[in-house]
Amino acid sequence: PAASADFRFASGQENLSGRVAFLQHGGALFQLLSYGSPQVWDGYRDTVQGALASFRPLNDATYLNVQPARIQLTTVPRAMSLSDFIARQGAQEWAEQVRDLNRLEGDPNLRAGQLLKVPTGGRLPAGE
Repeated sequence: PAASADFRFASGQENLSGRVAFLQHGGALFQLLSYGSPQVWDGYRDTVQGALASFRPLNDATYLNVQPARIQLTTVPRAMSLSDFIARQGAQEWAEQVRDLNRLEGDPNLRAGQLLKVPTGGRLPAGE
């Protein structure tokens, strides 16, 4: 960070502890603020400080070429279970998100022609 500092704030019965950091990137100045009650802040201070210190330019093409996750509307080609549909889409790592996006529980049977939202892209390189 360009600059950072710990702070404490008290107003009446409200007390907060935290850290503020300022980062410069691409001609813009960003303020990052993290805080919590004094009782829990001590347990998070080192983690937050490490996270703030980790900001740096990304130059690794392996990560720069990762495509953002998107939602694709997909038509179920024939009657099948949700697990069969997920396997057919190659979306096993997205199974829970597919359930959440489509408000489905368990492994329901799907109708032919039913539209489902399926996440695509957003995959990090192997081992990440």
